[in-house]
Amino acid sequence: MLRTVRLPVVIAGALVGLWLLATGSFDFVELGAAIVGALIATALFLAARAQGLFEFSLEPRWLLRAGKPLVRIPLEFGQVTVALFRPGVRGAFRAVAFPAGGFDPASRGRRAFAASAGSFAPNTIVVDVDADRQEMLVHELVPQRSPSPPL
Repeated sequence: MLRTVRLPVVIAGALVGLWLLATGSFDFVELGAAIVGALIATALFLAARAQGLFEFSLEPRWLLRAGKPLVRIPLEFGQVTVALFRPGVRGAFRAVAFPAGGFDPASRGRRAFAASAGSFAPNTIVVDVDADRQEMLVHELVPQRSPSPPL
């Protein structure tokens, strides 16, 4: 019984803490809103988990690729800043080949990691990772002349 209750309590407690830190307000209204929001989010998480939607694993070799988007942050920040002062800058979508894998837990983890880590740098946002086409759809505010995958 204790094992069944422990995970939801930890999740809800962490979400309440994050809410209060994010808002910077610790009065009773914010605490009530944080508790209600955390309970709803925890219930949705548990429902999705019961349906098997959170069955994924991360491959350590993919974690090593997280450095590439981090290194690009200063360069892309400069590109986006300059683009803000240029009239008529138009972003572009492009498809990039990406080994998305199948529907096993490791492939699901790879796609989730690619979607989040590939969007670290400010000029690039990963819109979708398609397992059927084995490609990633990205949007660039300032289109690159020689595009490379975000990971």
